Amino acid sequence: MSYYIDFWKRAFDFKGVASRKEYWIAFLFNIIVVFVIGLVLAFVSDEALNVFQGIYSLLIIIPSISISVRRLHDSNKSGLWYLLSLIPVIGGLIVFIFMLMGTVRLNNRWRMYDIHRGKIREDIFEEPLSETAKWTYKEM
Repeated sequence: MSYYIDFWKRAFDFKGVASRKEYWIAFLFNIIVVFVIGLVLAFVSDEALNVFQGIYSLLIIIPSISISVRRLHDSNKSGLWYLLSLIPVIGGLIVFIFMLMGTVRLNNRWRMYDIHRGKIREDIFEEPLSETAKWTYKEM
């Protein structure tokens, strides 16, 4: 539930990173909310609920783009890659594959941005191994 709350708190934050878990839990919660609204609509068929579902869909557009851009940052890709989703079928598939990619911890400028802002704990990082590697990930 905390990931879904972070989804709304960081709705307009296009910098930093979002882990796979953070992205997919927020995605799942949004699917569940839309499903529940649709289920209620199937039984009630009230005009007000149709409006509510439309409003909710509009409300999640910007936060969804934001978390997608931060997810791309976590795999050390520019948020501009999200524009591929505008290409029918193949673009959405490519962005979906990017969302499944793992975290890049070394030399990731967006991850460092979140570390300095206190969004990511620094205690999971050790001292640099070399001059080129800024941080290394420590197993917990």
